Amino acid sequence: SQAGLGYLTDEAVGIDPATLLPRPYPKPLSIDRGSWKVLPDLRPVPDLVTGQWQVPARAIRPNAVAEPGPVRFVIEPVYDPDATTRLESVSRAAMLVRVADSTFNFPDAPERNLHVAARLVEQADCYRLTVSELDRAVTLVDDLCSS
Repeated sequence: SQAGLGYLTDEAVGIDPATLLPRPYPKPLSIDRGSWKVLPDLRPVPDLVTGQWQVPARAIRPNAVAEPGPVRFVIEPVYDPDATTRLESVSRAAMLVRVADSTFNFPDAPERNLHVAARLVEQADCYRLTVSELDRAVTLVDDLCSS
């Protein structure tokens, strides 16, 4: 979001099953201690939670919260401090497994949830983003969105 990308929510996003549009829920970003050195300008004042910053989305910049829009990309981020930061194409089938595995309450309605997840990844290009350097990861995603 500091790079100009729109913010929907922290860590998880709701998808409208009828339209496949994401539902923005701009809850505060939960920034753990390990990320403080790369995001020092987001430190909240006062810092009320020990070990984690809670940063309101609008504290990033006034227009940080995104509007609903079609999902063009599904990106699985993987942090590996020893790897080279890279963006790799992933098959829709592989991403469907990852999305289904990451869906809250998937077992409550598996047929419906699998159908929605399949429709979602079918319309999107799918990637795995291995991250060791945040600036490089942001550039890779920004370049992808600009193409």
